[in-house]
Amino acid sequence: MSEQSHRVMKTVHMLVTNACAPDPRVERHANWFIQAGWKVVVHAFDRRMTEEERTVNGDLTIRRHRTGDVPFGRPFRSYLGIRKFLQAVKREITSLPCDLVYCNDADTLKAGIRMARRMNCPSLFDMHDLHHTWILMNAKQTVLRRLASRWMKSSMIANAKKADRVITSSGQLRENGHLGFVEWLKDHGIDAASIQNRPKAINPNSTSASPRTNNQWVVGYFGRVRELAAFELLVKAVRQMPNAERPSLHIAGDGVAWNDVKDLLTQNKEHVSFVMEGAFTATDRTRLFQHVDVMYAVYDPARGNILDGALPVKVFDAAVHGVPSVVNSGCLVADLVEHEGTGISVLWNNPEQLASALLQLKGKDVAPGSMEPREKERFLAVISGLFGELKQTEAEQPRP
Repeated sequence: MSEQSHRVMKTVHMLVTNACAPDPRVERHANWFIQAGWKVVVHAFDRRMTEEERTVNGDLTIRRHRTGDVPFGRPFRSYLGIRKFLQAVKREITSLPCDLVYCNDADTLKAGIRMARRMNCPSLFDMHDLHHTWILMNAKQTVLRRLASRWMKSSMIANAKKADRVITSSGQLRENGHLGFVEWLKDHGIDAASIQNRPKAINPNSTSASPRTNNQWVVGYFGRVRELAAFELLVKAVRQMPNAERPSLHIAGDGVAWNDVKDLLTQNKEHVSFVMEGAFTATDRTRLFQHVDVMYAVYDPARGNILDGALPVKVFDAAVHGVPSVVNSGCLVADLVEHEGTGISVLWNNPEQLASALLQLKGKDVAPGSMEPREKERFLAVISGLFGELKQTEAEQPRP
């Protein structure tokens, strides 16, 4: 690319309070920007100081900021660490070209809007989930935590109204169906566009993108391990099954409840066999899905935001690999899997129903699909609304 074309490329700075190692949603949107002719700088928070400080791949730069070791599950230390991270980003961003500040989740929103105003450019808020609910998870429901959650919610709503554009990860799928985050935001006076977190299709011509290689059937959970209650329910469900029909469990991911879940499974090892590993990368996904028959995506509705419209990304990842999922009933994700034929929904805290659903899905392959191009088109339409029509890059120009 010529020096002149580099000068006219727009630059977006994306803020995210994890190490982006990886963060598939953030990196997917970054690549969509690049394909539309932008340069992207992702400012990530390396709270455990374990990742490369700077990763450069063409027009994508991931800049990981360090503020000292900030363990998971320490709310006050996390708050201070994120403040220092955002201050470091603010100092760095003012000396760089900036055409858009992209705020991933509520903890980057207030500072990101201030940065955008200082740089005289628009701001975009991407609400992945209801951030204020996480402080209530896996902890005693104290008055202090409830007050903090209310403050976080009101602060997010007030700041979201100041952003130039808002997108989120879910919206109502059909008339009279369950509501998503688009509707939640609208109830609070905020217009948003839905961009589902769908990965790329792996092999659309295959009936099973990741043929299972295990001998015993396996129920998997791949993602953040944030709470114990969902795994207690899963153990109860497995123990409902006859010994000869019980699956093994394969859990991968990090999170504040990882050790508690490991202790739970170890205590039940005579009844439930399991494999448990820590954080995984995007390149690990195919390996993981080659050893799983059903994806477990059921959450405690009292503590999470599943009833408000969350669409767990593990459900999309599983479907792309031909793996069905079991999910919560009575909410948007149930509408999704039932409409697309990719799973079964069950009532919370009903181990008998969960056991039955898992056994029904044993050995079932789902047709892998993605619809990522549809979500990309929706995303670029939002950016076009801020900056005018985006031009296709040379690589994307249709062939004559």
